[in-house]
Amino acid sequence: MKIGILTFHWATNYGAVLQCFALQEALKTLGHEVEVINYKPYVYDNTLWSFLRFRKFLDMRAFRIDVVKEKKMRSFRRRFLRLSDKRYGRWNTLRSELSDYDVLISGSDQVMNPSFLFSGEGGPSSAYFLDINSDNPVRVAYAVSFGTTTYPDAGIKKVKPLISKFSMASTRENSGIAILQAMGAVSPEIVPDPTLLHDKLFYQTALGIRSTQKREYTYAYLLRKRHFIIQNSLQNVLMISDESIENWLSNIQNAEHFITNSFHGVAFSLIFHTPFTVVLQTKENVGMNDRFYSLLEPLGLTDRIISEEEFKNTGHKLIDSVFDWNLIDAKLNVMREKGWDFLKQISIK
Repeated sequence: MKIGILTFHWATNYGAVLQCFALQEALKTLGHEVEVINYKPYVYDNTLWSFLRFRKFLDMRAFRIDVVKEKKMRSFRRRFLRLSDKRYGRWNTLRSELSDYDVLISGSDQVMNPSFLFSGEGGPSSAYFLDINSDNPVRVAYAVSFGTTTYPDAGIKKVKPLISKFSMASTRENSGIAILQAMGAVSPEIVPDPTLLHDKLFYQTALGIRSTQKREYTYAYLLRKRHFIIQNSLQNVLMISDESIENWLSNIQNAEHFITNSFHGVAFSLIFHTPFTVVLQTKENVGMNDRFYSLLEPLGLTDRIISEEEFKNTGHKLIDSVFDWNLIDAKLNVMREKGWDFLKQISIK
């Protein structure tokens, strides 16, 4: 079948691009013709208008890092993603042009975050709820995330008629089940993030990530400018934020330990058998934290989650912890099979 993927492939974010690549490759393995629909709202283009509107000039260092990183990610997308020929910056210009696909898949990542629903194009956008002008193609949600454990009532009311048209729906978080049910999804399932559908050998082969022994450094990759929490805390710490995707993965694979608040950073720590510590502003299982608990609880690894305050006081002790990778792999394979089973059923809908 011809399948179109709608996701945040355009974000300047390692995980966003890699989860898209992973889902694309999984569907290709199942024999489908796959295309990533090149929808990126104009509001996210790196223009003078966006520079001023989002006040990027207040942190020029972060702005320069993002420019360098985006250039490298653009190269990755060109090489590894099968993008639609036409780029779309507004949903209204795209929603009537999707009838050529047999199946549309929304996800993974936080495509159903209410903030995008209400202001994704500088105004409302129902793109990732597959609001199209036809009863075809088949609609599927794979491992969608909401970025919150409680969805606004106004958002649920808005998308109910759209979710009712989905043939299959899945989420990657425990809290997502209740949200999808409130939206009217029938029998939603929990499945792993697309990155976890594949093992270490797949990424090493597909992306040329060389296998090496662990090196004597701790890699720290923290989003939302949280790097300050590790300053003066550890020695031999590598902190690079503008690497290529391949180098980012290599840094994780080769590190003796990985400190992060990135969900996909944790996913690749599991894939590459790199001991890790998840450092969050709070340990409460609320909001965006549920993605970590939903992933790590079945693996028996929630003790790897600590707060920033705890890290400042005792975080260094966690680095010496021992991981039973054989047991973790066995549990991870159960999750992985559930994801593959879900995708295999698309062809018989």
